[in-house]
Amino acid sequence: MTVRQFLTIISLGTGFCFIAWLFILFNVDPTTDTGLGFVFFYTSLLMFLVGLGSLLMFFIQSRMHPKEPIFRIVQRSVALSTGISVLIVLLLLLFAKGILHIWNFTIFLAIVVFFVLFRLSLRLGTKGKTNR
Repeated sequence: MTVRQFLTIISLGTGFCFIAWLFILFNVDPTTDTGLGFVFFYTSLLMFLVGLGSLLMFFIQSRMHPKEPIFRIVQRSVALSTGISVLIVLLLLLFAKGILHIWNFTIFLAIVVFFVLFRLSLRLGTKGKTNR
């Protein structure tokens, strides 16, 4: 897959997800909904945020690291975008349920920081080792 095909597919998918999210936002009545509307709402929002974040991060990282292979830039941008989008949607879901308070947010943020630091330590710890 070429970069142009990747950007075209992600752009079209992001546009369709945005249109679907707007359609659900304006046409689903939350008082008479059976729960399926909420699933579609959060799923389309998540896919839209992943696509938008992937595109933005791809352009930013391709400008910051012009000599790096494209597949690494794509991999990093999609992974980072997915993680940030999941966090945003989880925070919105907790807020909508009325259980996002300052203590819950602090614990949530501490778990995210711990996970990021853990992954960073794994990556830095395995760089100097060789396979035996």
